[in-house]
Amino acid sequence: MKAQRKIHHLFNFIKNLTAQFRSDHKLFETVNFKLNFEVQSLNSKKPMPYPRHHKEPTLRPILEFNPLIDARKLKAALTAGCHDESTVINILTTRSYSQREEIIIAYHDTTGHQLSQDLSSAFSSKCLKVLLALLEPPDEFLAKELDKALNRLGTDSEVVSEILCTRSNAKISGIQLAYLKLHGKTLLSVISSEFNLSLDYKELMSMLLQGLRHESKETNQEKAKKRAASVHNAVEEGWSTSTKIFLRLLTHESFDQLCMVFDEYRLVSGLAMEEAVKSACSGDVGHAALAIVKAALDKSQFYAETIEGALRKFRRDDHTLIRIFVSRCEVDLESIKREYLKIYHKTLYHTIQTDMSGSYKEVMLALLNTP
Repeated sequence: MKAQRKIHHLFNFIKNLTAQFRSDHKLFETVNFKLNFEVQSLNSKKPMPYPRHHKEPTLRPILEFNPLIDARKLKAALTAGCHDESTVINILTTRSYSQREEIIIAYHDTTGHQLSQDLSSAFSSKCLKVLLALLEPPDEFLAKELDKALNRLGTDSEVVSEILCTRSNAKISGIQLAYLKLHGKTLLSVISSEFNLSLDYKELMSMLLQGLRHESKETNQEKAKKRAASVHNAVEEGWSTSTKIFLRLLTHESFDQLCMVFDEYRLVSGLAMEEAVKSACSGDVGHAALAIVKAALDKSQFYAETIEGALRKFRRDDHTLIRIFVSRCEVDLESIKREYLKIYHKTLYHTIQTDMSGSYKEVMLALLNTP
């Protein structure tokens, strides 16, 4: 009965989408994949392995690129008294970061001004924050976001987890170097000194910052079975060391290996790994552990859910929205858009279009590129 309800729900989902998006071939490929996966999983004696998803950005380098021409267009658009916001937004949201770097240099050579200063004179509020974030080196931008989260009253551990629990060793290393350069102290020392964070959370962050995760694409099923059995025993027996077992597992194994462990855990327990994490970890470390589990399973889904959470807060969390749009547009924002549609049955483009206004809406829609 449960399986029939699940399939019935999926078919209704596809029927509704058919009426709304007849021409969206990429969408139907995604939905059909989901349907086939669920049907196979329901008919199989063993749970199907979790699907892995490729990354697709919304912003790519343009081929016919001339930084001098762009700099001149920006100069004209930012002339006092006749600000052309649309031209500025169009240029800065359709060039990759390496191209924006060249534009910054060409703009200074052409005008003698810093582009960021001229933007600050022409724009205000949230749109300006997006444009200035696009001008910053990606690692430096995230290092500043971490510093804001760590210096807020109460420490925003959810932001710290979102940034550090979802990224590769190399990316985390780059963020740490940027943080040290900006603030003259290590990120690890700052996190370790935060009295609002639990000891388990600090230990988890310490392991992530040390880059202990194996990142080989090779997986080992026997090893996965042992890890799954260890987690199952710890949860079932209520071991006091269960949190430590989770911390080591989630910070040392590659995301591909973790997915295999999650598959094996479902076989021995009949439960998803998220349920095991919730039973063994709570508070800030529980949120961080869940972030790693979700990132391993499907990073695009994790970000889609984070975006929806930011949109639906009592006071919309624009800091999180800007951070995700800017940091993921050249990585996987297109994939995030598709996940958002699958989960919430509406396009992220339409949500932003109806929820925001003015130049802030224009720049965020530009980063999404298309509906």
